[in-house]
Amino acid sequence: MLQNMRYAATMIITRLNIPRVALAALILAMGCGEADEPTPDTRRAPDAPELILTEAGLGPARFCMPLSVAAATLGQAHDTIFESEEVSWPAKIVSLADGGRVFLESSWIDSTRVWRLSTNSPSVRTRAGTRVGMTLDELPAATGPLSVRYPEGRLILMLEGDNTFALFDTATERGVYADTALLYPLERIPRTARIRELAVSRSCPDREPAA
Repeated sequence: MLQNMRYAATMIITRLNIPRVALAALILAMGCGEADEPTPDTRRAPDAPELILTEAGLGPARFCMPLSVAAATLGQAHDTIFESEEVSWPAKIVSLADGGRVFLESSWIDSTRVWRLSTNSPSVRTRAGTRVGMTLDELPAATGPLSVRYPEGRLILMLEGDNTFALFDTATERGVYADTALLYPLERIPRTARIRELAVSRSCPDREPAA
């Protein structure tokens, strides 16, 4: 779990193009705004059945599947590369019919399989029914226990009942980072804080050696 949290933190930092050594400076300067995310493919996937994000994957896209195969199950994919501290790994972006996007990422130690899935699409839900755009007050009871963590200083909401995690809206993040008392407990996060991204990450088993 700790390895996955560290990996998730690095992915989030990379998504914002932030070297880990510069994270402390970012926290002090959140008012400067977010860095750009990778530009998605402008082509949209056709309407499809509802996608559910779980610890096993997102709809037909499953963890540890070949990256290209998993992406193809969701629609037309756009290739991209994520990079952090001179290490890079391939990823795919799929644009959904609602304008949201799905990010399928490999890892710096395994560039061919899916290790992380995330989305900013409000049409994707978790098993309990949590969606992007919901506030803390709107989360379904089935989401289960909630907690906040700060891997490498980055605010993450853990949805324990779903085995997923989420990022809050930018205004909430800025409010937390601007306060001198960092590492807020969940009770201090405003109930109006809104989810802007849902994600799951996991490690893939080592490949069997060739015979």
